[in-house]
Amino acid sequence: MARTRTFDEADTLDRAMRAFWERGYKGTSLDQLLSATGLSKSSLYASFGDKRTLLLRALERYGDWLARGPAAPLMDDEAARPAIEAFFRRSLDNAAGPNGQHGCLANNCAAEAAPHDPAIRQATLALVERIELALQRAVVRGQADGSIQRRESPEALARFLFNTVSGLNVAARAQPGPDRLADIVRVALSALDPP
Repeated sequence: MARTRTFDEADTLDRAMRAFWERGYKGTSLDQLLSATGLSKSSLYASFGDKRTLLLRALERYGDWLARGPAAPLMDDEAARPAIEAFFRRSLDNAAGPNGQHGCLANNCAAEAAPHDPAIRQATLALVERIELALQRAVVRGQADGSIQRRESPEALARFLFNTVSGLNVAARAQPGPDRLADIVRVALSALDPP
């Protein structure tokens, strides 16, 4: 008779996500994952396959966390410039807070593992595209209501904004202080100003 699962999968993925976020993919050992999740080796393998598959599932979970957290204002169908500003404020708060020292899990995986693993590259690209698309929709609405300049295409502005937040997360890992991070946000948002 097969044993049934006796753990909360969402909580386990959150714990694995946190371990990968804090230590990186290569820097997180199997023992650290077992300790973080509370799973036995056999349970981890039976439930998630291997460390790489667990990372891929943790990246999906991270995407959901982004959509509920920093990027939540962008997920509204009526999002425009105020939503972009709220996204940047939330991203700044996150970067200046306790998570800031770890940067962005997707950025970290893109830099560390994506060049060597097509599945991880695809997972990080899916996260990028999800946020860029939400930014792009908000830019389109902001351009329509006149609150965002029209010199640049919505696609180009969305890429610029996403990469600015990515840079903010990288800068936060060096802990330059909230004033420096706030300068990045202020200048980035000024690029949206109409003439």
